[in-house]
Order: sequence, then structure tokens, then C-alpha cells
Amino acid sequence: MRVLIDVAELFAGEHLAGLAVEDWMALQPDEQLVERLRFIWDRAGALSLATYDQELGIPANVSAEAERLRQAAATALHAIERGDHAEASLSALDAGKRMESLNKSMAIYSGLQIKADLQKPRSEGGKSTAKRKQAEEQDEIDDTRRRWEKLASEGKPERERAGIIARQKGKPANTVRGWIRKAGLR
Repeated sequence: MRVLIDVAELFAGEHLAGLAVEDWMALQPDEQLVERLRFIWDRAGALSLATYDQELGIPANVSAEAERLRQAAATALHAIERGDHAEASLSALDAGKRMESLNKSMAIYSGLQIKADLQKPRSEGGKSTAKRKQAEEQDEIDDTRRRWEKLASEGKPERERAGIIARQKGKPANTVRGWIRKAGLR
């Protein structure tokens, strides 16, 4: 079974640690910090364990960033358990920076995806133009072949045929010679 991950949804409710507002308000500030760190640790762990798949819409570096976020949250939780408030504060700040880095990566990736989607019609337009031009050139080659064979049946010398066809078509002689080569007539 394949699980699609959306980072914005994964960390939704991070400010309240995924709790209902009433439950959040009932907690003491130090308990709120612990709950937020546990929430971040849990969600970052889920994201870091996800295998990279381009279909998910998550850049490849996010897994490593999520693992670093999970480690920072775990360090802060362990420091709180030991009563080391200085390390807990520094680790919580580090977790905040890593969360910001993760969000920045996703914002940049989303911006690039939007830009790629905007470029897609231009790319498709170029492809359709190329196909049209190839079809037009094939028509010119076929017409040149037909004229070449008609001039051959009329007994015109081979060295004069390209010039005659060029005058009839109103095209440069070198262009007509190229079509003759592509038609395999020379």
C-alpha cells in the first residue's frame, strides 16, 4: 500500500501539538513544549522514513531534513527529561530552525513546480510547431520528388533539374538540392 504524504498536512496543528484547543489550554507551558516536541518528533519521523518517490511531490532532500528535525526534537525531549533546561532550550531552538528549513525547502520546491507547470504549455507549443514544420518539409520533399521524376520523364538533364524546380517553387536552389538529397534522388 502506498501512502501519499503532504508535508503541510503532516505538520498541521503543530502549534497546538495536534491537540484540541481545550486540551492544549489545560496544559502547563512546560507540558505544552513537551507535547509540541513529541508531535514534531513523531511527524518528522514519519516523513524521514518515507522512501523518495517523485510522485509524492516532496523533494529528495526533505527526508534528510526531517531526520535532522526528528533528532533535534529528540535531543530537546531527552534534555527536558534530565532537567537540563539550557540544553532543552537550545535543542528546541534548533528544532525550530530545522522546521523552518523544512518549510523553506517545501516552499522553494512548490515555487519550482509552479514555474515548471507554467512552462509546460510553451514547451508543448514548441513541439507542435516542430511537428508541423517536419510535416511541411516532408510535403516539400514529396513535391520535389514528383517534379524531379516529371522532369526526368521529359528528358531534362539531371544537373538542370534542381535549378528548374527551384524556379518553379520560388525557393533557393540549395534548399531544393537538400530536399533532393533527403528524397534519395542523388
